[in-house]
Amino acid sequence: MRLREKTVLIAGITLIFLILILFMTSNTVLLSSFKELEEQNAQRNVERVMNALSDDIAGLDSFNHDWAAWDDTYEFIEDINEEYIDSNLVDETFIDSRLDVMLFFNSQGDLVYGKAFDREEEVEIPIPENFLKLKPDDPLLNHQTPESFVSGIFLLPEGPMVISSRPIVTSNNKGPVKGSLIMGRYLNEEEIEYFSELTRLSLKMYLLNEEMESDFRDAIPHLLKNQQVHVKTLSEDSIAGYGLVKDVYGEPSAVLRVDMPRDIYAKGLGTIKYFTLFIVAIGLLFSFIMLILLEKFILSRVSKLSSEVKDIGEKGDFSARVSVSGEDELSELASTVNKMLKALEMNATELKRSNSELQQFAYVVSHDLQEPLRMIKSYLKLLEERYKEKLDEKAKDFINFAVDGAERMQKLIDGILAYSRVETKGKPFKPVNTEKVLNTTLKNLKVVIEETKAKITHSKLPVVEGDETQLVQLFQNLIGNAIKFHGSKPPEIHISAKNGNEEWIFCVQDNGTGIESENTERIFMLFQQLHARDEYGGTGIGLAVCKRIVERHGGRIWVESEPGKGSKFFFTIPTGGEDD
Repeated sequence: MRLREKTVLIAGITLIFLILILFMTSNTVLLSSFKELEEQNAQRNVERVMNALSDDIAGLDSFNHDWAAWDDTYEFIEDINEEYIDSNLVDETFIDSRLDVMLFFNSQGDLVYGKAFDREEEVEIPIPENFLKLKPDDPLLNHQTPESFVSGIFLLPEGPMVISSRPIVTSNNKGPVKGSLIMGRYLNEEEIEYFSELTRLSLKMYLLNEEMESDFRDAIPHLLKNQQVHVKTLSEDSIAGYGLVKDVYGEPSAVLRVDMPRDIYAKGLGTIKYFTLFIVAIGLLFSFIMLILLEKFILSRVSKLSSEVKDIGEKGDFSARVSVSGEDELSELASTVNKMLKALEMNATELKRSNSELQQFAYVVSHDLQEPLRMIKSYLKLLEERYKEKLDEKAKDFINFAVDGAERMQKLIDGILAYSRVETKGKPFKPVNTEKVLNTTLKNLKVVIEETKAKITHSKLPVVEGDETQLVQLFQNLIGNAIKFHGSKPPEIHISAKNGNEEWIFCVQDNGTGIESENTERIFMLFQQLHARDEYGGTGIGLAVCKRIVERHGGRIWVESEPGKGSKFFFTIPTGGEDD
Protein backbone atom coordinates (compact mmCIF):
# COMPACT_ATOMS: atom_id res chain seq x y z
CA MET A 1 0.00 0.00 0.00
CA ARG A 2 1.40 3.37 -1.03
CA LEU A 3 2.00 6.22 1.42
CA ARG A 4 -0.86 8.30 -0.03
CA GLU A 5 -3.28 5.42 0.38
CA LYS A 6 -2.06 4.81 3.93
CA THR A 7 -2.48 8.51 4.75
CA VAL A 8 -6.02 8.59 3.36
CA LEU A 9 -6.84 5.33 5.17
CA ILE A 10 -5.45 6.57 8.49
CA ALA A 11 -7.27 9.90 8.14
CA GLY A 12 -10.51 8.09 7.26
CA ILE A 13 -10.24 5.63 10.14
CA THR A 14 -9.38 8.46 12.55
CA LEU A 15 -12.34 10.52 11.32
CA ILE A 16 -14.74 7.57 11.62
CA PHE A 17 -13.38 6.77 15.09
CA LEU A 18 -13.83 10.38 16.25
CA ILE A 19 -17.35 10.56 14.79
CA LEU A 20 -18.26 7.32 16.56
CA ILE A 21 -16.89 8.65 19.86
CA LEU A 22 -18.79 11.94 19.43
CA PHE A 23 -21.95 10.11 18.41
CA MET A 24 -21.77 7.74 21.38
CA THR A 25 -20.93 10.60 23.74
CA SER A 26 -23.76 12.76 22.42
CA ASN A 27 -26.15 9.82 22.64
CA THR A 28 -25.08 9.15 26.20
CA VAL A 29 -24.84 12.73 27.46
CA LEU A 30 -27.25 14.74 25.31
CA LEU A 31 -29.99 12.12 25.08
CA SER A 32 -29.85 11.51 28.82
CA SER A 33 -30.22 15.27 29.32
CA PHE A 34 -33.16 15.39 26.92
CA LYS A 35 -34.74 12.40 28.65
CA GLU A 36 -34.31 14.13 31.99
CA LEU A 37 -35.96 17.27 30.59
CA GLU A 38 -38.70 15.10 29.13
CA GLU A 39 -39.36 13.43 32.46
CA GLN A 40 -39.34 16.76 34.26
CA ASN A 41 -41.83 18.13 31.73
CA ALA A 42 -44.04 15.05 32.18
CA GLN A 43 -43.86 15.47 35.96
CA ARG A 44 -44.85 19.14 35.68
CA ASN A 45 -47.79 18.27 33.43
CA VAL A 46 -49.07 15.66 35.90
CA GLU A 47 -48.74 18.22 38.65
CA ARG A 48 -50.67 20.70 36.47
CA VAL A 49 -53.52 18.21 36.09
CA MET A 50 -53.50 17.35 39.78
CA ASN A 51 -53.52 21.09 40.59
CA ALA A 52 -56.37 21.61 38.14
CA LEU A 53 -58.31 18.87 39.90
CA SER A 54 -57.46 20.41 43.28
CA ASP A 55 -58.53 23.82 42.00
CA ASP A 56 -61.80 22.35 40.75
CA ILE A 57 -62.41 20.75 44.15
CA ALA A 58 -61.47 24.02 45.85
CA GLY A 59 -63.87 25.85 43.53
CA LEU A 60 -66.66 23.45 44.39
CA ASP A 61 -65.85 23.86 48.08
CA SER A 62 -65.91 27.65 47.77
CA PHE A 63 -69.26 27.48 45.99
CA ASN A 64 -70.54 25.13 48.67
CA HIS A 65 -69.34 27.52 51.42
CA ASP A 66 -71.38 30.34 49.85
CA TRP A 67 -74.52 28.21 50.14
CA ALA A 68 -73.82 26.65 53.52
CA ALA A 69 -72.93 29.94 55.27
CA TRP A 70 -76.20 31.64 54.26
CA ASP A 71 -79.08 32.69 56.48
CA ASP A 72 -81.64 31.32 54.00
CA THR A 73 -80.01 27.90 54.13
CA TYR A 74 -79.74 28.21 57.91
CA GLU A 75 -83.53 28.73 58.09
CA PHE A 76 -84.22 26.06 55.42
CA ILE A 77 -82.51 23.32 57.43
CA GLU A 78 -85.03 24.01 60.21
CA ASP A 79 -88.31 24.53 58.33
CA ILE A 80 -87.67 22.97 54.90
CA ASN A 81 -89.71 25.72 53.27
CA GLU A 82 -90.87 25.30 49.70
CA GLU A 83 -89.96 28.85 48.79
CA TYR A 84 -86.21 28.02 49.24
CA ILE A 85 -86.57 24.94 47.09
CA ASP A 86 -88.50 26.70 44.34
CA SER A 87 -86.12 29.65 44.31
CA ASN A 88 -82.75 27.93 44.61
CA LEU A 89 -82.86 24.18 44.00
CA VAL A 90 -84.04 24.40 40.43
CA ASP A 91 -82.60 22.51 37.46
CA GLU A 92 -80.71 25.56 36.17
CA THR A 93 -78.71 25.69 39.39
CA PHE A 94 -77.39 22.18 38.74
CA ILE A 95 -76.74 22.84 35.07
CA ASP A 96 -75.04 26.20 35.51
CA SER A 97 -72.95 25.11 38.50
CA ARG A 98 -72.05 21.68 37.04
CA LEU A 99 -73.61 19.92 40.04
CA ASP A 100 -75.01 16.41 40.18
CA VAL A 101 -76.15 16.29 43.83
CA MET A 102 -77.07 18.72 46.62
CA LEU A 103 -77.81 17.14 50.01
CA PHE A 104 -78.99 18.88 53.20
CA PHE A 105 -78.36 17.02 56.47
CA ASN A 106 -79.45 18.27 59.91
CA SER A 107 -77.26 18.22 62.98
CA GLN A 108 -78.48 14.69 63.84
CA GLY A 109 -77.16 13.38 60.51
CA ASP A 110 -80.58 12.95 58.92
CA LEU A 111 -81.11 13.85 55.27
CA VAL A 112 -83.86 16.51 55.37
CA TYR A 113 -83.70 17.31 51.67
CA GLY A 114 -81.70 16.18 48.70
CA LYS A 115 -81.72 16.30 44.94
CA ALA A 116 -79.73 14.38 42.30
CA PHE A 117 -79.78 15.61 38.74
CA ASP A 118 -78.72 14.12 35.37
CA ARG A 119 -77.26 17.11 33.57
CA GLU A 120 -77.01 15.33 30.25
CA GLU A 121 -80.67 14.25 30.21
CA GLU A 122 -81.72 17.26 32.36
CA VAL A 123 -83.92 15.12 34.64
CA GLU A 124 -83.96 14.50 38.36
CA ILE A 125 -82.66 11.07 39.36
CA PRO A 126 -82.56 9.06 42.60
CA ILE A 127 -80.03 10.05 45.22
CA PRO A 128 -77.10 7.55 45.39
CA GLU A 129 -77.68 5.13 48.23
CA ASN A 130 -74.21 5.57 49.71
CA PHE A 131 -75.19 9.11 50.79
CA LEU A 132 -78.28 7.75 52.54
CA LYS A 133 -76.07 5.35 54.52
CA LEU A 134 -73.82 8.04 56.01
CA LYS A 135 -73.45 7.85 59.79
CA PRO A 136 -73.68 10.98 62.00
CA ASP A 137 -70.03 10.54 62.98
CA ASP A 138 -68.90 10.40 59.37
CA PRO A 139 -66.42 13.23 58.59
CA LEU A 140 -68.83 14.43 55.88
CA LEU A 141 -71.53 15.09 58.51
CA ASN A 142 -69.56 15.65 61.69
CA HIS A 143 -68.67 19.37 61.58
CA GLN A 144 -67.81 20.70 65.04
CA THR A 145 -66.96 24.28 64.08
CA PRO A 146 -68.13 26.76 61.42
CA GLU A 147 -64.67 26.61 59.83
CA SER A 148 -64.82 22.83 59.34
CA PHE A 149 -64.96 21.44 55.79
CA VAL A 150 -64.33 18.19 53.90
CA SER A 151 -63.68 17.97 50.14
CA GLY A 152 -62.25 15.51 47.67
CA ILE A 153 -63.14 12.35 45.79
CA PHE A 154 -66.00 10.19 47.05
CA LEU A 155 -66.28 6.69 45.60
CA LEU A 156 -69.77 5.57 44.65
CA PRO A 157 -71.01 2.48 42.82
CA GLU A 158 -72.21 4.86 40.12
CA GLY A 159 -68.68 6.28 39.75
CA PRO A 160 -66.25 8.61 41.53
CA MET A 161 -67.62 11.98 42.52
CA VAL A 162 -65.96 15.27 43.45
CA ILE A 163 -67.73 16.45 46.60
CA SER A 164 -67.59 19.17 49.20
CA SER A 165 -69.16 19.11 52.66
CA ARG A 166 -69.63 22.34 54.63
CA PRO A 167 -71.31 23.11 58.00
CA ILE A 168 -74.58 25.02 57.71
CA VAL A 169 -74.14 28.32 59.59
CA THR A 170 -75.32 31.90 59.36
CA SER A 171 -74.20 34.36 56.72
CA ASN A 172 -71.64 35.86 59.08
CA ASN A 173 -70.22 32.31 59.58
CA LYS A 174 -71.56 31.92 63.11
CA GLY A 175 -72.99 28.90 64.79
CA PRO A 176 -74.27 26.86 66.27
CA VAL A 177 -73.87 24.41 63.36
CA LYS A 178 -77.34 23.32 62.20
CA GLY A 179 -76.22 20.57 59.81
CA SER A 180 -74.16 19.84 56.70
CA LEU A 181 -74.50 20.72 53.02
CA ILE A 182 -72.95 18.28 50.53
CA MET A 183 -72.47 19.20 46.88
CA GLY A 184 -70.97 16.90 44.28
CA ARG A 185 -70.37 16.23 40.61
CA TYR A 186 -69.44 12.94 39.00
CA LEU A 187 -65.84 12.63 37.85
CA ASN A 188 -66.92 10.90 34.64
CA GLU A 189 -65.54 10.95 31.07
CA GLU A 190 -67.09 14.36 30.44
CA GLU A 191 -65.31 15.81 33.44
CA ILE A 192 -62.01 14.16 32.41
CA GLU A 193 -62.50 15.68 28.96
CA TYR A 194 -63.18 19.02 30.64
CA PHE A 195 -59.84 18.80 32.50
CA SER A 196 -58.12 17.66 29.29
CA GLU A 197 -59.35 20.74 27.44
CA LEU A 198 -58.53 22.94 30.41
CA THR A 199 -54.91 21.70 30.61
CA ARG A 200 -54.59 20.86 26.90
CA LEU A 201 -53.33 17.41 27.82
CA SER A 202 -54.54 13.89 27.07
CA LEU A 203 -55.93 12.35 30.29
CA LYS A 204 -57.19 8.97 31.41
CA MET A 205 -58.21 7.70 34.84
CA TYR A 206 -58.88 4.31 36.42
CA LEU A 207 -60.21 3.49 39.90
CA LEU A 208 -58.01 1.19 41.93
CA ASN A 209 -60.84 -1.34 42.29
CA GLU A 210 -61.52 -1.76 38.56
CA GLU A 211 -59.80 -3.44 35.63
CA MET A 212 -57.12 -1.24 34.11
CA GLU A 213 -54.37 -1.22 31.50
CA SER A 214 -51.04 -2.88 32.36
CA ASP A 215 -49.06 0.36 32.49
CA PHE A 216 -51.47 1.69 35.15
CA ARG A 217 -50.89 -1.45 37.22
CA ASP A 218 -47.11 -1.03 36.84
CA ALA A 219 -47.32 2.57 38.07
CA ILE A 220 -49.36 1.84 41.22
CA PRO A 221 -46.48 0.33 43.31
CA HIS A 222 -44.33 3.40 42.59
CA LEU A 223 -47.15 5.79 43.54
CA LEU A 224 -47.97 3.90 46.73
CA LYS A 225 -44.35 4.41 47.85
CA ASN A 226 -45.13 8.10 48.42
CA GLN A 227 -43.92 8.92 44.91
CA GLN A 228 -46.13 11.84 43.90
CA VAL A 229 -45.56 11.35 40.17
CA HIS A 230 -44.34 8.34 38.20
CA VAL A 231 -43.06 8.81 34.64
CA LYS A 232 -42.82 6.01 32.08
CA THR A 233 -41.88 5.88 28.40
CA LEU A 234 -44.63 4.11 26.49
CA SER A 235 -43.03 4.08 23.02
CA GLU A 236 -40.66 5.99 20.77
CA ASP A 237 -43.43 8.54 20.23
CA SER A 238 -45.17 8.90 23.60
CA ILE A 239 -44.46 9.21 27.31
CA ALA A 240 -46.87 9.13 30.25
CA GLY A 241 -46.99 10.57 33.73
CA TYR A 242 -49.06 8.99 36.51
CA GLY A 243 -50.57 10.58 39.60
CA LEU A 244 -52.37 9.01 42.57
CA VAL A 245 -55.79 10.47 43.49
CA LYS A 246 -56.92 10.09 47.14
CA ASP A 247 -60.52 10.15 48.38
CA VAL A 248 -62.07 12.34 51.07
CA TYR A 249 -60.86 9.88 53.70
CA GLY A 250 -57.19 10.15 52.56
CA GLU A 251 -57.17 6.68 51.01
CA PRO A 252 -55.85 6.01 47.45
CA SER A 253 -58.82 5.82 45.12
CA ALA A 254 -57.71 6.28 41.49
CA VAL A 255 -54.74 6.61 39.14
CA LEU A 256 -54.62 9.46 36.65
CA ARG A 257 -52.49 9.23 33.51
CA VAL A 258 -51.29 12.14 31.39
CA ASP A 259 -50.21 11.17 27.86
CA MET A 260 -47.71 13.40 26.03
CA PRO A 261 -45.88 13.19 22.71
CA ARG A 262 -42.10 12.88 23.02
CA ASP A 263 -41.43 16.24 21.40
CA ILE A 264 -38.40 16.97 23.58
CA TYR A 265 -36.90 13.55 22.84
CA ALA A 266 -37.59 13.99 19.12
CA LYS A 267 -35.94 17.39 19.20
CA GLY A 268 -33.01 15.81 21.01
CA LEU A 269 -32.68 13.15 18.31
CA GLY A 270 -32.91 15.84 15.66
CA THR A 271 -30.30 17.90 17.44
CA ILE A 272 -27.96 14.91 17.68
CA LYS A 273 -28.57 14.13 13.99
CA TYR A 274 -27.72 17.65 12.88
CA PHE A 275 -24.82 17.76 15.34
CA THR A 276 -23.45 14.50 13.91
CA LEU A 277 -23.89 15.74 10.33
CA PHE A 278 -22.15 18.96 11.31
CA ILE A 279 -19.27 17.01 12.87
CA VAL A 280 -19.05 14.78 9.76
CA ALA A 281 -18.97 17.84 7.51
CA ILE A 282 -16.34 19.53 9.68
CA GLY A 283 -14.36 16.27 9.82
CA LEU A 284 -14.49 15.84 6.03
CA LEU A 285 -13.49 19.46 5.50
CA PHE A 286 -10.65 19.11 8.02
CA SER A 287 -9.51 15.84 6.41
CA PHE A 288 -9.67 17.41 2.95
CA ILE A 289 -7.62 20.40 4.04
CA MET A 290 -5.19 18.15 5.94
CA LEU A 291 -4.72 15.90 2.91
CA ILE A 292 -4.14 18.91 0.65
CA LEU A 293 -1.51 20.26 3.05
CA LEU A 294 0.07 16.82 3.45
CA GLU A 295 0.12 16.41 -0.32
CA LYS A 296 1.68 19.80 -0.86
CA PHE A 297 4.28 19.81 1.88
CA ILE A 298 5.05 16.12 2.46
CA LEU A 299 3.52 13.48 0.16
CA SER A 300 4.41 15.17 -3.13
CA ARG A 301 7.98 15.64 -1.96
CA VAL A 302 8.20 12.03 -0.73
CA SER A 303 6.75 10.85 -4.06
CA LYS A 304 9.20 12.99 -6.00
CA LEU A 305 12.12 11.72 -3.92
CA SER A 306 10.96 8.12 -4.37
CA SER A 307 10.54 8.61 -8.13
CA GLU A 308 14.01 10.15 -8.49
CA VAL A 309 15.62 7.39 -6.43
CA LYS A 310 13.75 4.72 -8.42
CA ASP A 311 14.79 6.33 -11.71
CA ILE A 312 18.43 6.41 -10.58
CA GLY A 313 18.21 2.77 -9.50
CA GLU A 314 16.64 1.64 -12.81
CA LYS A 315 19.21 3.50 -14.88
CA GLY A 316 22.09 2.59 -12.58
CA ASP A 317 23.37 6.14 -12.95
CA PHE A 318 24.95 6.86 -9.58
CA SER A 319 26.27 10.19 -10.88
CA ALA A 320 22.70 11.58 -10.79
CA ARG A 321 21.42 13.42 -7.72
CA VAL A 322 17.97 13.90 -6.17
CA SER A 323 16.58 17.42 -5.76
CA VAL A 324 16.76 19.03 -2.31
CA SER A 325 14.18 21.59 -1.17
CA GLY A 326 13.22 23.01 2.20
CA GLU A 327 14.90 22.74 5.58
CA ASP A 328 13.25 19.80 7.28
CA GLU A 329 13.63 16.05 7.73
CA LEU A 330 12.79 15.34 4.08
CA SER A 331 15.48 17.73 2.85
CA GLU A 332 17.91 16.06 5.27
CA LEU A 333 16.88 12.67 3.86
CA ALA A 334 17.44 13.94 0.29
CA SER A 335 20.88 15.22 1.27
CA THR A 336 21.69 11.87 2.87
CA VAL A 337 20.58 10.08 -0.31
CA ASN A 338 22.84 12.35 -2.36
CA LYS A 339 25.77 11.57 -0.07
CA MET A 340 25.02 7.88 -0.44
CA LEU A 341 24.81 8.25 -4.24
CA LYS A 342 28.15 10.03 -4.25
CA ALA A 343 29.69 7.19 -2.25
CA LEU A 344 28.04 4.61 -4.54
CA GLU A 345 29.30 6.49 -7.60
CA MET A 346 32.84 6.37 -6.29
CA ASN A 347 32.50 2.70 -5.33
CA ALA A 348 30.86 1.84 -8.66
CA THR A 349 33.59 3.60 -10.59
CA GLU A 350 36.27 1.83 -8.60
CA LEU A 351 34.44 -1.51 -8.87
CA LYS A 352 33.92 -1.08 -12.60
CA ARG A 353 37.60 -0.29 -13.04
CA SER A 354 38.58 -3.24 -10.85
CA ASN A 355 36.22 -5.63 -12.66
CA SER A 356 37.44 -4.40 -16.01
CA GLU A 357 41.02 -5.00 -14.96
CA LEU A 358 40.17 -8.44 -13.58
CA GLN A 359 38.26 -9.42 -16.70
CA GLN A 360 41.06 -8.14 -18.90
CA PHE A 361 43.57 -9.94 -16.74
CA ALA A 362 41.58 -13.19 -16.90
CA TYR A 363 41.17 -12.86 -20.65
CA VAL A 364 44.79 -12.01 -21.26
CA VAL A 365 46.07 -14.72 -18.95
CA SER A 366 43.73 -17.30 -20.43
CA HIS A 367 44.50 -16.25 -23.98
CA ASP A 368 48.25 -16.08 -23.44
CA LEU A 369 48.31 -19.49 -21.76
CA GLN A 370 46.68 -21.12 -24.76
CA GLU A 371 49.76 -20.96 -26.98
CA PRO A 372 52.26 -22.41 -24.47
CA LEU A 373 49.80 -25.21 -23.67
CA ARG A 374 49.38 -26.06 -27.34
CA MET A 375 53.19 -26.04 -27.72
CA ILE A 376 53.60 -28.32 -24.70
CA LYS A 377 51.00 -30.77 -26.04
CA SER A 378 52.48 -30.71 -29.54
CA TYR A 379 56.07 -31.34 -28.41
CA LEU A 380 55.00 -34.03 -25.98
CA LYS A 381 53.16 -35.87 -28.73
CA LEU A 382 56.10 -35.30 -31.11
CA LEU A 383 58.45 -36.69 -28.45
CA GLU A 384 56.22 -39.72 -28.03
CA GLU A 385 56.05 -40.41 -31.78
CA ARG A 386 59.78 -39.96 -32.55
CA TYR A 387 61.20 -41.76 -29.57
CA LYS A 388 58.48 -44.28 -28.80
CA GLU A 389 60.87 -47.12 -29.63
CA LYS A 390 63.44 -45.81 -27.15
CA LEU A 391 61.02 -44.96 -24.31
CA ASP A 392 60.01 -47.51 -21.73
CA GLU A 393 56.48 -47.85 -20.39
CA LYS A 394 57.10 -45.61 -17.42
CA ALA A 395 58.32 -42.78 -19.66
CA LYS A 396 55.26 -43.20 -21.87
CA ASP A 397 53.05 -42.95 -18.76
CA PHE A 398 54.84 -39.74 -17.79
CA ILE A 399 54.18 -38.30 -21.22
CA ASN A 400 50.50 -39.32 -21.03
CA PHE A 401 50.17 -37.68 -17.59
CA ALA A 402 51.68 -34.47 -18.93
CA VAL A 403 49.40 -34.46 -21.99
CA ASP A 404 46.33 -35.14 -19.79
CA GLY A 405 47.35 -32.28 -17.50
CA ALA A 406 47.78 -29.97 -20.48
CA GLU A 407 44.34 -30.94 -21.80
CA ARG A 408 42.75 -30.32 -18.39
CA MET A 409 44.55 -26.99 -18.23
CA GLN A 410 43.13 -26.22 -21.70
CA LYS A 411 39.61 -26.95 -20.48
CA LEU A 412 40.12 -24.76 -17.40
CA ILE A 413 41.35 -21.93 -19.59
CA ASP A 414 38.34 -22.36 -21.90
CA GLY A 415 36.02 -22.28 -18.84
CA ILE A 416 37.68 -19.17 -17.47
CA LEU A 417 37.36 -17.49 -20.87
CA ALA A 418 33.68 -18.44 -21.05
CA TYR A 419 33.10 -17.12 -17.53
CA SER A 420 34.87 -13.81 -18.22
CA ARG A 421 33.09 -13.33 -21.55
CA VAL A 422 29.56 -13.51 -20.04
CA GLU A 423 29.67 -9.77 -19.41
CA THR A 424 32.25 -8.56 -21.93
CA LYS A 425 31.17 -10.57 -24.96
CA GLY A 426 27.43 -10.74 -24.27
CA LYS A 427 25.05 -9.67 -27.02
CA PRO A 428 22.18 -7.17 -26.62
CA PHE A 429 18.92 -8.67 -25.43
CA LYS A 430 16.14 -9.40 -27.90
CA PRO A 431 13.04 -11.64 -27.95
CA VAL A 432 14.20 -15.27 -27.82
CA ASN A 433 12.01 -18.34 -28.20
CA THR A 434 13.32 -20.71 -25.53
CA GLU A 435 11.84 -23.72 -27.37
CA LYS A 436 14.18 -22.85 -30.24
CA VAL A 437 17.01 -22.54 -27.69
CA LEU A 438 16.17 -26.02 -26.37
CA ASN A 439 16.16 -27.51 -29.87
CA THR A 440 19.60 -26.02 -30.57
CA THR A 441 20.85 -27.41 -27.24
CA LEU A 442 19.54 -30.90 -28.01
CA LYS A 443 21.28 -30.85 -31.41
CA ASN A 444 24.54 -29.90 -29.70
CA LEU A 445 24.12 -32.76 -27.23
CA LYS A 446 22.87 -35.31 -29.79
CA VAL A 447 25.85 -37.65 -29.50
CA VAL A 448 25.85 -37.87 -25.68
CA ILE A 449 22.04 -38.18 -25.64
CA GLU A 450 22.23 -41.19 -27.96
CA GLU A 451 25.11 -42.76 -26.05
CA THR A 452 23.30 -42.55 -22.71
CA LYS A 453 19.84 -43.24 -24.19
CA ALA A 454 18.59 -40.14 -22.42
CA LYS A 455 14.86 -39.34 -22.56
CA ILE A 456 14.27 -35.59 -22.69
CA THR A 457 10.78 -34.02 -22.57
CA HIS A 458 9.53 -30.49 -22.17
CA SER A 459 6.36 -28.49 -21.71
CA LYS A 460 5.50 -25.33 -23.63
CA LEU A 461 8.33 -22.82 -23.23
CA PRO A 462 7.93 -19.02 -23.47
CA VAL A 463 9.51 -16.20 -25.43
CA VAL A 464 11.82 -14.08 -23.26
CA GLU A 465 14.12 -11.08 -23.62
CA GLY A 466 17.69 -12.30 -23.57
CA ASP A 467 20.97 -13.28 -25.24
CA GLU A 468 20.21 -16.36 -27.35
CA THR A 469 23.79 -17.61 -27.41
CA GLN A 470 24.14 -17.43 -23.65
CA LEU A 471 20.73 -19.06 -23.13
CA VAL A 472 21.87 -21.97 -25.33
CA GLN A 473 24.98 -22.23 -23.17
CA LEU A 474 22.79 -22.13 -20.00
CA PHE A 475 20.48 -24.91 -21.21
CA GLN A 476 23.41 -26.95 -22.52
CA ASN A 477 25.28 -26.81 -19.19
CA LEU A 478 22.19 -27.76 -17.12
CA ILE A 479 21.01 -30.55 -19.42
CA GLY A 480 24.60 -31.78 -19.93
CA ASN A 481 25.06 -32.01 -16.15
CA ALA A 482 21.74 -33.87 -15.81
CA ILE A 483 22.93 -36.40 -18.41
CA LYS A 484 26.41 -36.72 -16.88
CA PHE A 485 25.17 -37.38 -13.32
CA HIS A 486 22.45 -39.83 -14.37
CA GLY A 487 23.29 -42.69 -12.03
CA SER A 488 22.52 -46.34 -12.87
CA LYS A 489 19.34 -45.69 -14.88
CA PRO A 490 19.15 -43.96 -18.29
CA PRO A 491 18.65 -40.19 -17.84
CA GLU A 492 15.09 -38.84 -17.78
CA ILE A 493 15.00 -35.06 -18.02
CA HIS A 494 12.01 -32.69 -18.19
CA ILE A 495 12.21 -28.96 -18.92
CA SER A 496 9.28 -26.73 -17.95
CA ALA A 497 8.42 -23.07 -17.32
CA LYS A 498 5.67 -21.24 -15.48
CA ASN A 499 4.74 -17.59 -15.20
CA GLY A 500 5.51 -16.31 -11.71
CA ASN A 501 5.35 -12.81 -10.23
CA GLU A 502 6.79 -10.72 -13.10
CA GLU A 503 9.20 -13.49 -14.06
CA TRP A 504 9.39 -16.83 -15.84
CA ILE A 505 10.47 -19.71 -13.62
CA PHE A 506 12.26 -22.47 -15.57
CA CYS A 507 12.88 -25.93 -14.16
CA VAL A 508 15.27 -28.66 -15.39
CA GLN A 509 14.29 -31.84 -13.55
CA ASP A 510 16.29 -35.10 -13.72
CA ASN A 511 16.38 -38.56 -12.13
CA GLY A 512 20.10 -38.45 -11.38
CA THR A 513 22.24 -39.04 -8.34
CA GLY A 514 21.06 -35.95 -6.46
CA ILE A 515 22.96 -33.51 -4.26
CA GLU A 516 23.43 -33.23 -0.50
CA SER A 517 21.58 -30.22 0.97
CA GLU A 518 24.79 -28.67 2.36
CA ASN A 519 26.22 -28.50 -1.19
CA THR A 520 23.29 -26.85 -2.98
CA GLU A 521 24.88 -23.40 -2.81
CA ARG A 522 28.53 -24.41 -3.12
CA ILE A 523 28.05 -25.99 -6.56
CA PHE A 524 27.46 -22.55 -8.14
CA MET A 525 30.92 -21.31 -7.07
CA LEU A 526 33.98 -21.41 -9.35
CA PHE A 527 36.08 -24.60 -9.42
CA GLN A 528 33.72 -26.46 -7.07
CA GLN A 529 33.41 -30.20 -7.81
CA LEU A 530 31.56 -32.71 -5.62
CA HIS A 531 33.21 -35.77 -7.22
CA ALA A 532 36.74 -36.90 -8.00
CA ARG A 533 38.10 -35.96 -11.44
CA ASP A 534 38.43 -39.61 -12.50
CA GLU A 535 34.78 -40.30 -11.55
CA TYR A 536 32.86 -37.74 -13.65
CA GLY A 537 35.47 -35.29 -14.97
CA GLY A 538 34.76 -31.59 -15.47
CA THR A 539 36.31 -28.31 -14.36
CA GLY A 540 33.81 -27.01 -11.78
CA ILE A 541 33.09 -23.91 -13.84
CA GLY A 542 29.89 -24.85 -15.72
CA LEU A 543 27.36 -24.02 -12.99
CA ALA A 544 29.27 -20.83 -12.08
CA VAL A 545 28.87 -19.77 -15.73
CA CYS A 546 25.14 -20.65 -15.53
CA LYS A 547 24.79 -18.47 -12.43
CA ARG A 548 26.53 -15.55 -14.11
CA ILE A 549 24.38 -15.86 -17.26
CA VAL A 550 21.17 -15.94 -15.20
CA GLU A 551 22.26 -12.94 -13.12
CA ARG A 552 23.13 -11.00 -16.28
CA HIS A 553 19.52 -11.61 -17.37
CA GLY A 554 18.27 -10.22 -14.03
CA GLY A 555 17.26 -13.60 -12.59
CA ARG A 556 18.36 -16.07 -9.96
CA ILE A 557 19.25 -19.77 -9.92
CA TRP A 558 18.94 -22.47 -7.26
CA VAL A 559 18.58 -26.22 -6.87
CA GLU A 560 16.28 -28.53 -4.90
CA SER A 561 17.60 -32.06 -4.51
CA GLU A 562 17.92 -35.17 -2.38
CA PRO A 563 20.59 -37.85 -2.82
CA GLY A 564 19.26 -40.70 -4.96
CA LYS A 565 16.04 -38.82 -5.89
CA GLY A 566 17.29 -36.57 -8.66
CA SER A 567 17.52 -32.77 -8.80
CA LYS A 568 15.45 -29.79 -9.88
CA PHE A 569 17.47 -26.85 -11.15
CA PHE A 570 15.40 -23.64 -11.17
CA PHE A 571 16.29 -20.33 -12.79
CA THR A 572 14.25 -17.20 -13.49
CA ILE A 573 14.18 -14.64 -16.26
CA PRO A 574 12.15 -11.45 -15.78
CA THR A 575 9.18 -11.07 -18.12
CA GLY A 576 10.57 -7.65 -19.12
CA GLY A 577 14.28 -8.37 -18.83
CA GLU A 578 16.82 -6.04 -20.38
CA ASP A 579 20.53 -6.01 -20.91
CA ASP A 580 22.61 -4.53 -18.16
